[in-house]
Amino acid sequence: MQPILSDEEKTAAEWLYDVYPPYTTDKMSRDKWFHTVELVDLPGFPIDDSQLNHLKHIPNLSVLQISNTDSISLEGFRIIALLNNLKSISLYDKPVDDSVLDVLTESSQLESLKINASKLTSDGFAKLARLKHLRKLYLEQAIVLNDTDIAILESLPHLESVTITEAILVTPKSLDYFVKCPSLGLLEITGSPSLTVSMVNSFERLKRKSLSEGVSFQIVPPNEKTIYPEQDSALPPSNQ
Repeated sequence: MQPILSDEEKTAAEWLYDVYPPYTTDKMSRDKWFHTVELVDLPGFPIDDSQLNHLKHIPNLSVLQISNTDSISLEGFRIIALLNNLKSISLYDKPVDDSVLDVLTESSQLESLKINASKLTSDGFAKLARLKHLRKLYLEQAIVLNDTDIAILESLPHLESVTITEAILVTPKSLDYFVKCPSLGLLEITGSPSLTVSMVNSFERLKRKSLSEGVSFQIVPPNEKTIYPEQDSALPPSNQ
């Protein structure tokens, strides 16, 4: 049965078809295609608040990726946060500050978040505690993230995957906090000058004691290759 679109949905469908045209070659009507859209990837040209309003009328939108946020105000980010079915947000260009993260974490159903964290403060990181359904967290250029900030992640019961890049302030103490994350299965940290192979091995053994399933951890110190704990014959033997 051909879907019937409201006037707002028709306008949103026309806009979306222009900025994110379908890849399929199937002969599908625009109206029918509109109801199949779950992922929207907005490319590098500027997106403003008025365009974001169209997202409210995409019924099955669950994954949103934006490459240029220069023209988005706080109200625009609030439009994103209030999208009822949204599960994943990825913002690829400029850093997110505390005020933006404060708004984005109003999206309590969010399961995946990817942001540039270079301008966040400890107050901003604390807002992550609102995301009780979060499963995947990617903090890019997290040059201001410290061990105390990481402690916030203990409060996220479903957090399974954490990736942190350029984590220059993260020390071995952070591993004490990560090991308390009940669902953590994948941890990737790059850029920390104080995390060593032996520390990562010890951390993995601690984590394996607390989980019944296998766990994967990868630490990339500056100017070194990725460390895969307990899987490389070149690593030092376990003390246990």
